[in-house]
This record gives sequence, C-alpha cells and structure tokens, in this order.
Amino acid sequence: SDVCSSDLISRLAAISLPSPDELDAAMHTTQILAIDGGGLLNAFSRNSDMTWSGPQLVGSPVFAPGGDTVVREISHGLFTALAVDLSGVLNAFFLDEAAQNSWLGPSFVGDANLAPGAPVAIATPDGRQFCALAIDRFGLLNVFFLDTAAGRAWTAAMILGDADLVPGARVTIAGDATATFAALAVDREGAMQIYTY
Repeated sequence: SDVCSSDLISRLAAISLPSPDELDAAMHTTQILAIDGGGLLNAFSRNSDMTWSGPQLVGSPVFAPGGDTVVREISHGLFTALAVDLSGVLNAFFLDEAAQNSWLGPSFVGDANLAPGAPVAIATPDGRQFCALAIDRFGLLNVFFLDTAAGRAWTAAMILGDADLVPGARVTIAGDATATFAALAVDREGAMQIYTY
C-alpha cells in the first residue's frame, strides 16, 4: 500500500535524513524503519535513483506503536535493524540488497528481559563487531554482539553492572567510531553512569 497512517507520517517527519549530497554519494539505498499505530514494522527505501519505495510491512504486529527502531549498515548493502517487542524480546532483522529486495526476520535474541519497546543503541568499535545496548526491565545494561566475520547472528545478552539503571531508559553512545567507546545511561537516583568498552 502507498498510503501511510498519519501517526507514521508524523513520526517520519521528525527523522533527520541525510542531505541530498550525502545521498548522491551513496551508491545503494537508504533505509528507514518505523513502527506504525498497529505495531507493525514499516520499511522505507531511498533508492539510488532518488525515489522512495515502501512501506514494506515486516514481521508481525508485536511492537509498541511508535516504538523505537535502530538501523545500521553493517557492510556495503547489508543492513541490520533491531527493535524490542511487547514481550521484551530483542528482534533482529536483516536486509541484503544483493540477495533480496525485502527485510528478513525477525530472529529473536536473548530472553524476554528487556523493557517492552525499550530503545536500543548500536556501537561499532572496530568496524567489524557491532554492539547493541539496551536497559532491561530490572535496570541492568544488556550488551548484544554481532561479529560480521562470524556471520549474521546477534548473540544473547551479556550483563554489565548492577541493577541500578532506569528500566527501559535510553543508552547514549559516545566515541562510536573509535576502538574505545562509552555508553551513558541514567540511574534510578538521576546520576549519569558511564560504561567503557
């Protein structure tokens, strides 16, 4: 369908897109994902000929309407997307532009410990290994890994620190493109906690 719901359009309007010059420099598509009012993941593609296609509905309606998604290109033309469903499970999706023209997934990563709809941050410390970070429903920082040399499977969570973070709060990444990065999150006392990798 070429018709978008008004809640999805308003959510997309708030997304910061690359400039036309940046898009011209890319030889592949730009991918944007958003969760609509019915809890479905919607994928939109900006093609090299500067046209948009979508939405492609991906998976089942298991997400919080308007919930967070994160998309990252893991190599030229290969994308991953992550979102936490209503049961608190991390859902991973993949798009390989060379092999198919649609998103595949979800694959479920870890247990149902995350806060439903929790935001996920992705860091790329060495350009090959990707780290996804989210705070679970108990206030623990969960780190998931994707090693692109080993394939396309996200690993179950490694837990960092104590259960003193705000459940489901946003994690901010600093220094993503360097060998060492920091993850920042707010604890239940309102203090900033810093984790380094």
